[in-house]
Amino acid sequence: MRSIRLLPIVIFAALALLVFKGIGLVTNGGYGSVNQAMSFGIPLVTAGLTEDKADVNARVAWSGVGLNLATNEPTPEALREAVRTVLDRPAYRMRASSMADEFSGIDTRAEILRIIGELAHASNEAVAVDAATMPSRRRRVGSR
Repeated sequence: MRSIRLLPIVIFAALALLVFKGIGLVTNGGYGSVNQAMSFGIPLVTAGLTEDKADVNARVAWSGVGLNLATNEPTPEALREAVRTVLDRPAYRMRASSMADEFSGIDTRAEILRIIGELAHASNEAVAVDAATMPSRRRRVGSR
C-alpha cells in the first residue's frame, strides 16, 4: 500500500529529471510548456485533447519535435514506450535542437514593434485618405 502512495512522487521525480537535464518533457500539450520546451531544444511527449491541446500536440508530431499520444489519459505503458522512443531516436532531439535554433533567430519584441508600427502607419494613411475624400457637411446659415 505504501508503494502505491509513493508512485506519483517517483513518477514526478523521473519526469523532473528528464526536464532539468534537458532530456525530454512529458506534457499535456499546453501552448506555453510546448513553446518553452521547443525554445530550449527539448523533445516532447504530449498527451492532451482539451482546449487547444489537440492542435498544439498535432503540431508537435508534425514538426518532428516529439510524439503525440492523442489522448487525455495515456496508459503507463504508452507513456513509457513514447518516452523511450523519443529518447532512443536521435531524430527527435535533432529536430528539437533545430527548432530551438529557429526560435533563437527571432527577436520577438522587435517583430511586435515592427508590426505595430506598420499598422499604425497604415491606419494614419487610411484616416488621411478618408479625411481628404470625405464630403464637407457644413451647415449653411439660416437653413435647416
